[in-house]
Amino acid sequence: MKNHRVYAFTNENVTSYQKIYHFDGANVLSVLGSGDQYFSSVLYGAKKIDLYDSNPNTYPFFVLKFYCLKYLSKEEFKSLYLTKDKKNKEILEKVFSHLPSFIQEQLSFLSQEQLVDYLLYSIISKHQENYQTGRIIPYFEDNYYEILQEKLKYRKLPLIYLKNLLTLESDIKKGNYQLLLTSNIYDWISLNPREYQAFLEKLMVDEIQAYYGFNGLYKEKDQFKSLGMDITKVPASSTKGVNEVYTLRK
Repeated sequence: MKNHRVYAFTNENVTSYQKIYHFDGANVLSVLGSGDQYFSSVLYGAKKIDLYDSNPNTYPFFVLKFYCLKYLSKEEFKSLYLTKDKKNKEILEKVFSHLPSFIQEQLSFLSQEQLVDYLLYSIISKHQENYQTGRIIPYFEDNYYEILQEKLKYRKLPLIYLKNLLTLESDIKKGNYQLLLTSNIYDWISLNPREYQAFLEKLMVDEIQAYYGFNGLYKEKDQFKSLGMDITKVPASSTKGVNEVYTLRK
């Protein structure tokens, strides 16, 4: 798998999304990335969650994480994703038996090494309070891991569009989504704030998490604010300062 490395965890404070957006019973379209937006949406009661990502390498690692959360204890999951403990080989082999065969084939190289050798680690894993509590990622909160595990028992792998956000307009129209999560995709597309908002306005989605800004330093903040974006300050994933969530509501 060429250039296979993907993020182990999100850099975003997805725990804050429960108070910002309406998940319960909603149809959600979420960027994939580390998968944490998906797992948070499951915890918050979303009815349907579809995914999109232009990087095809994110999907097999998402499937692995999906089955890890489904079948491993919280202690096993933390060991596998946060340490290079020798027992992780046995933990990984335990999960592999549950994976679809095509995912087993794509990730077969992992059976010889530690998972942590193949994942990019975000600022989440640099601060113990991030992965010992649910301040940033909700399934690390007491009992939330077990609640998520129970919810995943009844879910099949979600639909994924291996596409760029800008090519998803027709798919979004068919999907009847109430919430769209984009992370910081804006940083990777060649649109200015007015053009980006015009594109989002065309999408048939009631609530759109349009951008995640780190540490309040986003240079185009005033432009987005002047265009009517809601800006919510949330605790920073670095444990210092604040981050900002930009939302377009229709």
